[in-house]
Amino acid sequence: PTFENPIGKTNVAIFHNWNNIIPLEKRIEPYLNFKGKVATISKVLSQKYNWYFFIPCVDTEFFYPIEPDETYNYDLAFVGNAIKESELMQKFFSFGKSKIKSAIFGNGFNKPLSHQESLKLYSSSLANFNFSMKECFNLDGLIGRPFQIAACRGLVISDKTPSLMEIFGDTMLYVDNSIDIIKHIEWLKENEAKRLLMIEMAYNKVIENYNPKKVIENLLRWIYGNN
Repeated sequence: PTFENPIGKTNVAIFHNWNNIIPLEKRIEPYLNFKGKVATISKVLSQKYNWYFFIPCVDTEFFYPIEPDETYNYDLAFVGNAIKESELMQKFFSFGKSKIKSAIFGNGFNKPLSHQESLKLYSSSLANFNFSMKECFNLDGLIGRPFQIAACRGLVISDKTPSLMEIFGDTMLYVDNSIDIIKHIEWLKENEAKRLLMIEMAYNKVIENYNPKKVIENLLRWIYGNN
């Protein structure tokens, strides 16, 4: 009935949220004393505390490719909530006089998108950007969005989160700053065949390895000790 006194035969807690206000030490304390098993989407925390590293999965009945819509045909699109640190926004979205056609959507930005609109954006844009809050990046944490974009056959440009790079390899592009983004956009425009190949490889990787059935089977094996 409570986090401090769970009563299940097997109890599992998952540490999965990022926060730039409440200190990590305070948020993580209950998990250190939890009477059961702990999973996390942070590879750093999983290695430090011997917790299960929980990789996201994608519901392909909810995230899937659709016919491209010219209205959402951006060179670079981003969807998210306005919770990222302002210096990161400046770091990744300072395009100067470049001719990149970009758009930022989500709560606190231009406007929230409906789910169907987000599918159109992922499927129609030349590239879709993914980047993490500082804490998520420092703790090598995963979020679901790049997996969701890949499931919609969208091309992902991401910050250099180590675990994401390990999972997707050269099926995605990675950047340190907006200068890198500009170079990648220029390269994608000149290499359409390669872009389509990367999209297909990332899509297949998600469909085969990060579908709900496979990810939950792995989770259950860990919970019941059959791994």
